Amino acid sequence: MAAAAKQTAFVQNLVKRLHTSDLELQNTDGYTAFCFAAVSGAVEIAEVMYKENENLPTIRTSRGKTPLEMAILLGHRKMVEYLYPITPLEDLSATEFIEILVATIDTDMYGMKYF
Repeated sequence: MAAAAKQTAFVQNLVKRLHTSDLELQNTDGYTAFCFAAVSGAVEIAEVMYKENENLPTIRTSRGKTPLEMAILLGHRKMVEYLYPITPLEDLSATEFIEILVATIDTDMYGMKYF
C-alpha cells in the first residue's frame, strides 16, 4: 500500500527490514509491491525495491502482465522509461512482446526512445 501511496521514505525504511524474497510476495491478483509502484507511476519507489531485488521486473500478475506492460497500459511514461532497460526482454514470450507493442501503440507511446 505504501508503494501505491508513493510513500518513498516509508518504503525505504521498510525495504531495509525485509528479506529480499519478501519483495516477491504477491496478493491474490498476483501484484507485488513493485507492481503497485509500476501501476502508480512511483519511479523512486520502484528504484528502491529494484536495488534490493533485481528479479522484480520479471514477476507477472495472475493475468500474466509484467510491471512494464502494466505501466504502459496505464500511460506512465516515466515509469516505462525506467522499467524498459531493467526488464529482460529475452524472457518475454512472442505473445507478451506483441501485447507490449500493441499497448505502446494504444497509449501513444510507440516511437518513444525504446519503442
